[in-house]
Amino acid sequence: MKRLTSYEEIREALSQMDKESTSDEMDAAMEAVHEQIENPIASTLKNYMDAVYDVIDEQAPDWVDYIDFALYLSDIANEEEDYFQVHQTESGYCVIYEDMEDDEDDEDDEEEWDEEEDEECCEECNCNGACG
Repeated sequence: MKRLTSYEEIREALSQMDKESTSDEMDAAMEAVHEQIENPIASTLKNYMDAVYDVIDEQAPDWVDYIDFALYLSDIANEEEDYFQVHQTESGYCVIYEDMEDDEDDEDDEEEWDEEEDEECCEECNCNGACG
């Protein structure tokens, strides 16, 4: 198993992300990093990137062609906190990252945005939705 940190290594991994680490390999990788990452979780690189693509398709679909995913991954893989790692195993590639506990307060703070309500309000007082 080899930890990938350089832009070139991660770019190569992305070009071959169909090569997936096995469950046993990901378990071994999590065991190897348990002192660096408090609550590790592992995923194949392909599954992780599929989730990233889904978020981008939902949030900013027009920008997907302009994102350098190798740069994105190498940046977070080299952060001082060391909460995200990319590994090459015998079978393929996986990512290991810290599993964050769900914060129940986040769900309470979320409100659905009603675009029609904001438009009606803003037409009346021109507040850009601040009063609504």
